Amino acid sequence: MKISLRNSRTALPFLAPVLWLLFLYIHAFTLPSETAERVLVQFLPAMVSFHLLLLLLCGAALLVRRLRQNRLHFDAGIVLLLILSFFAVLFLPPHTHRLYFDEDISIQIAESISAEHRAGMVDLALPDRNARGWRGLEYSLNKEPIAFPVLVSFLERFLPGRHSNGAAVSVLLHLAGILGLYCLGRRLGEVTFPGKNKKETLWAGRATGFTAASLYAFWPENLRWAVTASVEPTAAGLAILAVAVMEAAGREKDRLTTMTAFMLGTFAVQVRPEGLLLLPVLGFSWLAGFRGFSSSRSAGDNDSLPDSRTAQAASLIRGRSLPLLVVLTAALLLPHLLLLKTTGHQDWGATGPKFSLQFLRGNLETNLRYWFFPRKGASPPAAPPFPAWFALFSLLLLPLFSLLFREKTPVVPSHETNLRAKNDPNSSRSDLSGKAFPSPFFLLHAAVISWFLLFFGVFLFFYAGSYHYGADVRFALLAAPPIFLEAACGVTGAVLLLYRTTGGVPPFNPRLLAFFFPVLFVAGGFLTETARLGEEAWQARCDHSVVRTWAETLPDSAVIVTHTPALWLVHHRAALQVVWAVNRIPEVQNLVEKYPVFYHAGYWDASPSRSPTPWGEISKHFLKNFDSTPVRTTFAPRGWTFRLFRITNRVPSRLPVKTSEEKKDVN
Repeated sequence: MKISLRNSRTALPFLAPVLWLLFLYIHAFTLPSETAERVLVQFLPAMVSFHLLLLLLCGAALLVRRLRQNRLHFDAGIVLLLILSFFAVLFLPPHTHRLYFDEDISIQIAESISAEHRAGMVDLALPDRNARGWRGLEYSLNKEPIAFPVLVSFLERFLPGRHSNGAAVSVLLHLAGILGLYCLGRRLGEVTFPGKNKKETLWAGRATGFTAASLYAFWPENLRWAVTASVEPTAAGLAILAVAVMEAAGREKDRLTTMTAFMLGTFAVQVRPEGLLLLPVLGFSWLAGFRGFSSSRSAGDNDSLPDSRTAQAASLIRGRSLPLLVVLTAALLLPHLLLLKTTGHQDWGATGPKFSLQFLRGNLETNLRYWFFPRKGASPPAAPPFPAWFALFSLLLLPLFSLLFREKTPVVPSHETNLRAKNDPNSSRSDLSGKAFPSPFFLLHAAVISWFLLFFGVFLFFYAGSYHYGADVRFALLAAPPIFLEAACGVTGAVLLLYRTTGGVPPFNPRLLAFFFPVLFVAGGFLTETARLGEEAWQARCDHSVVRTWAETLPDSAVIVTHTPALWLVHHRAALQVVWAVNRIPEVQNLVEKYPVFYHAGYWDASPSRSPTPWGEISKHFLKNFDSTPVRTTFAPRGWTFRLFRITNRVPSRLPVKTSEEKKDVN
């Protein structure tokens, strides 16, 4: 076997980093669970924040370079669309909690990251004279990735203690998703409907981009969740940006764009546990851009690639850039993979298996009905079926689109392939630049279809993956962007087929197609349902309202024992987790001697059901160690009652037990 000296020299510099990374992976994945949790709570914020900093630096450098090269163009239509969607988000949906207490947990983790550089749910926090009103002492690792809390923590550094910071990040990523889907839709339209000239291809690309962007901008479910601190709007927006930038990186072949794409892709993966499913979609989109580079330039692209960038393309594949990016990707994903491994044993609220085939039939039936046959007036509010039907129409007509439109754009070998063929007439062209490799049309649609299949399909086997209940319908946001892209292709294809007999470009501005789906939403009465508040998490909303009122009346030095500490922490009151406290009664007795301590009988205790719950039993076990006096009582609908108790020690401790953490608390 002959070993190339050139390949050996290329691989040698990566040997030490690869071996070191392999050692880190082996060491990290063999840590005991308790040790791994402590390590992640302490170091995960720094690692993910460093990742985000690299992403911002690469993105800023790329933006500056495009501005200097005059390659950054703003379309007035998309700017107007962003403004209209922003006001729709502000004024149409009710600004309230939709996801029980997960939103509070995300905001609390963000506050802990910004102030204490620790990631996790607070188990013990004591009063402090800072903007938040508390200081965390004990933490436990949350099962959710922390990319979203890290984003919120950046706002926390400038606007500390603002409960709206989480919703602000969701709105920003919603708007970024609109812009990204416009760029991605424009590229999809250009490769699907290449015209006879530049004008026709440009029209098809802009029409598809505007249609997809308007769908995302005014889809009622997007508007409802964009004003919450749920991670799904951020996950969807970052996924859109990652796929769009990755396709551009494959097409443009410069190192800065490629580095930005890899940074963005690996960060988008870390927003939700199933984020790793985005990796094959990113691979397809990069290949689609790479394949499109060697084909004739689409008419929508105003600039041609110089030969130097062709050489950079070759260096990315044959040189050191691609191995370096692979090693960097593996290093950046190590914290996320370790988090998934460490928290994989948690039940996530399931009484049985988390994933099983037994959930497939029910979830599939419910979720397909959500997309194709919604029922207005139901809970959750119905989603308009038009995008799904147009997406299905587009998929059925893809072979026809391929026959009618793609025949006009023959594959042109790349500059590098021409040079190789000139020097070696016997060289093969069946590589990434040749006709044997799938076309951009196939690869980009493969990326879109796999995107939907992965993020729609994964929840079919999940115990809480049905869209039937309002809190779980948020999972539809992750599968919506590919549906919107194919639906936009369906609309553009239908218009072009109607005008194809005339042999010309449709005589109206492609921006007008941006009104197509919003008009259908209004005519069908779906947009007005955006303002309707569903049944999801209504009991938790009552608890939020009660805590907001009570927190204003309690002293600043108060400490609340509760099942939901994050709920009190985001309202600037110190709290501790009752599950943590029940195993540390002497320490809690010591706190009772120093602070006014209250017990919050909230959502997990207030159920009118007569059957005992595990959380209620834990509360009883805790309260039997103290004297409790009710100080607040609030009655809610349907028999729910929320109470606040002042707790005192039955027998004052003569020698209070002081832990190492207690010695460091406030004076």
